[in-house]
Amino acid sequence: MDSTISVKKNNFLKRYKWALVVSFIVGFIALAPHIIFPLQLREEYKGIYMMQTANETEYLARIKEITEGHWKLGSVPFYEYKNNPPLMPPNALDFLYAGTNFTTGISISNLVIVSKFFLPALFFLLIYFLIRQLTGNKEFLSNKINAISGGLMVVLGYDLIDYSSLISYINGVNSPGDFLLWTRPINPIFGGMLIFGFLLIFWKLYRNEIVDRKSKYLIFAAGLLFALAIMSYFFSWGIILSFLAVFGAASLLSKNWLLFKRICLITFLGILFSTPYLYNIYMATKNIIYKESAVRTGIFYGRQLMLNKFLILTLLIFVIVSVAVYLKNKNKGSTLFLKEKWWLVCLAMIICGFIAFNQQIVTGQTVWPYHFVQYTIPLSITAIFITLYNFSYYGRSFRKIWIAIVFIAITASLSFGVYTQTMAYKNNFESYREKQKYAEVFDWLNNNAKKDCVVLTEDKIFFNKAITIYTDCDVYLSDFNSFMVPNERLYNNYMVFLKLQGVNESSIEEYVKKNTQDVAVHFYGAEGLVYGSTSPSFLVIKDKFINDYKKFLSEDFMDKIKKYKIDYFIVESKNKNSDFSQLPEIYSSENFLIYSFK
Repeated sequence: MDSTISVKKNNFLKRYKWALVVSFIVGFIALAPHIIFPLQLREEYKGIYMMQTANETEYLARIKEITEGHWKLGSVPFYEYKNNPPLMPPNALDFLYAGTNFTTGISISNLVIVSKFFLPALFFLLIYFLIRQLTGNKEFLSNKINAISGGLMVVLGYDLIDYSSLISYINGVNSPGDFLLWTRPINPIFGGMLIFGFLLIFWKLYRNEIVDRKSKYLIFAAGLLFALAIMSYFFSWGIILSFLAVFGAASLLSKNWLLFKRICLITFLGILFSTPYLYNIYMATKNIIYKESAVRTGIFYGRQLMLNKFLILTLLIFVIVSVAVYLKNKNKGSTLFLKEKWWLVCLAMIICGFIAFNQQIVTGQTVWPYHFVQYTIPLSITAIFITLYNFSYYGRSFRKIWIAIVFIAITASLSFGVYTQTMAYKNNFESYREKQKYAEVFDWLNNNAKKDCVVLTEDKIFFNKAITIYTDCDVYLSDFNSFMVPNERLYNNYMVFLKLQGVNESSIEEYVKKNTQDVAVHFYGAEGLVYGSTSPSFLVIKDKFINDYKKFLSEDFMDKIKKYKIDYFIVESKNKNSDFSQLPEIYSSENFLIYSFK
């Protein structure tokens, strides 16, 4: 038994050695900055690593909230509203991080750092295996190289698609400020892995036209991955459901009743397994503040047609290449690719993107549709590499085109991946070196403060979020507002923030004029990001907000702050605030002062 397992293991390593080597390189490129940073800082490093991807602090705060027993994630930053229905319930990866932290004692930060190696490497392998499964001549070296180039293009070269940013990098006008997209700790990496894992299973099921035990296992596995996608990320399950819709329609048109039945079973199992999540969402919609809160998560209402340039370009390439191959080989009996399963899957991978972008035409609502590119780009790249390789055997000219694209993809992806990680590290080094000073505050709170204490600081971005990651405390202010939190709380919070920033009665109008988007984002989240100074919801309350702030300044500041639970005010020593001079100073250092409200 042991010898059989050993032989299979050796065969696997031998067969996929190049894929494993490249996946290691991918993981190392993703992880490298987080190894170099503490080594370069030496004794200055206090455990605050470079959380320099979009929403990374929010993701870590969610994980910490679960470890504290608030697993519903009803209100991550605030002491209040913990039992409200969550707008974004925890997913499997949230629980995996939290569970590993609980069982091993390894800090959440270190777990996330380690995951920056394994998750991108595993994602690369899923893309690699999907490309190989859908291409011919599997044992050819060219097949392996093609799959490697496609995987590298997705994981390391993803942002090469953004030509405007790329041009600015080449001209030296700009440089990357964030690490690679696929190094984010939860999503889109988890959703991407679910999508490509689902496609691998679907491909095996699609090829298996026999009703046997294996097909039943595949249906179960596909349904489970679909359920995990539903419970993870709107954009991942939106893509999977759109893909199933394409194949469901195709199976009906072709009267492939076996495939149609399997698609129905997968959909049913996905919904069945995700029932607890769907119930939570349903209960959230019944809350009286659901609609005003949901807007902050990125829900948009309307039936606008949305088109994506890269998706259109991919479809054009797919159609043009297919037509060219058809015309060149129509007299040679080599046009059967139009009915080949790989070709239909690639077409579905492209078409499902158009459906996902535009489902709101039917439903009347969508969630931050711009995030769909996180998955339509990888699917498009994958479809292109599958198509070009399979067609490269239809003529010498196609072969030359494929060779050129593969060479460019490998070279550009590796170069750009290293460049992005290097420049993001360089651009953020001094900032995160400075942030190590916050560790003394975290140590004090962990040693002296009671669990679930509430801290007020002048910062509502990094420091505040880091408090919820590195301590058991909640915060008074936060721009992390994707929860069922009443607008009046956000209203009060922002006025407290403005007061701490020194905005007075004579400067409030100018402040709002210059920072309309920031104010709108605080109240209305994604709507503020999209519309900025023209945010419809904020324009309605703009004048009222200015007048209310002037009234706020005329009233007792301490009474206003104490409207909600608060235990400590923490301020940098150089920014000592006279408004808190009447409070007892319980900690002071070269960097910070801590005042107690007790």
